[in-house]
Amino acid sequence: MNNPDQQLIEHFLREVLSEKEKKEFLERVKTDHEFRKKFLFEKQLFESLNENDWSFIEHENLDEVQTYSALFKNDKTKELRQVLKEVQVEQNKPVKKKSRQWLLYASAAAIAISLSVLSLLTNKTNNNELYANYLDISELPSLSVRGDNSNEQMITVEQLFKKKDYKNALPLLEKALNISERNRATLFLYKGISEMELKKYQAAETTFNTLINSELMDAPKGYWYKALLYLKMNNKQKSIEVLKEISTNAFYNHQKAKKLLKDLE
Repeated sequence: MNNPDQQLIEHFLREVLSEKEKKEFLERVKTDHEFRKKFLFEKQLFESLNENDWSFIEHENLDEVQTYSALFKNDKTKELRQVLKEVQVEQNKPVKKKSRQWLLYASAAAIAISLSVLSLLTNKTNNNELYANYLDISELPSLSVRGDNSNEQMITVEQLFKKKDYKNALPLLEKALNISERNRATLFLYKGISEMELKKYQAAETTFNTLINSELMDAPKGYWYKALLYLKMNNKQKSIEVLKEISTNAFYNHQKAKKLLKDLE
């Protein structure tokens, strides 16, 4: 982070930017990954702990924001933040011999917070990488079936899905599930994966559970994609629980499940 960026962040936090500059700043926060990480970290330290001003972070739909939110609401982190708050008060007092000791506490607190941030972000990155490595849509069955009057629509849906155009594929998949009695398990999988990729996590979980609880022959496939869903959500514990169930019962992709378990443990 260069000095102009550091100064820009400080000006934003101190509310000295013009409306146009604020708008440009917020746009950059949304589009510049590295700048956003630095801004969120600096914002939390700057506020030192004004809980009433947390709304900016809680209302952003960004994975990084959720990570920082979890970190800064952690009890141990709150203790460190309280140290920083006390340091700020101490720094405004006349210089005393113990000031050096307070500065050491401040440095230790800042380092601890930084390490916590790094740990969380590293863990999240690893989970995202595993998710990307294990999600293989090429292994899914085709939706196209000879003799099906809706075959043309199924071909369109499949093409959109394979192009990863999940936004346009999803409504067609929902419609197909309402009218088609064929390929229902595959339709559920396409729908759940589309929702998962669009970060509609609750909807995806419902879709996979619906498949799992159905009497369809391919119902057990829902467990595998549910495990990947939890991985994408950065819920490692739940992902491990589902993977163990897959391994124990020799469900679909149980060999991959065992390998993924090793990667997570």
